[in-house]
Amino acid sequence: MVQVSRALFSLSVLAVTLSIPLKRTVAQDESDIEAIGSDVDTLDTAISGFPASGLVGALEIDLDANNLASAITAATSELTSTGVVDEADGTNILNDVAAFIPTIEDALTKLVADKTAAGELPIPGVPTLIESELQKLQTDTEAFGDALEAVMPAALQASATAVVNEVLGALATAVAAYN
Repeated sequence: MVQVSRALFSLSVLAVTLSIPLKRTVAQDESDIEAIGSDVDTLDTAISGFPASGLVGALEIDLDANNLASAITAATSELTSTGVVDEADGTNILNDVAAFIPTIEDALTKLVADKTAAGELPIPGVPTLIESELQKLQTDTEAFGDALEAVMPAALQASATAVVNEVLGALATAVAAYN
């Protein structure tokens, strides 16, 4: 009887311990953001090669956009487990995100410029596929932005909002072009 009670107590402690969410560290968040930056670079490279890369390039863009969306979703999930960071860490995180904004804007500008070429590919519906990917990235970026703003201290809220709005503005322009 005593052994059964101890076993039940041990299981109860284990269950409670496992149910407590683990906080993420800022270093882990920065690693997730670096993964986004890497995926942004990969997508930008694929877009730069289009339309010369043809249908294969369009498929590569689709794959790279999906990989980027997955990285954004993962980072969003992880950010929500971080809690509010101090001002120095918040500044570092915002600088990490701001570092790849020019690449995002470049990729989206090129993608808009290549809309006609996307429509001329031998498989119909490529512009619609691109629009769908852009909308997914927009939705994922909005969620990431909400999570990013939630971890920022009050002194950095306006900066976080500005960073997020810059990316969302570029995405909105690209979505509108493909709409």
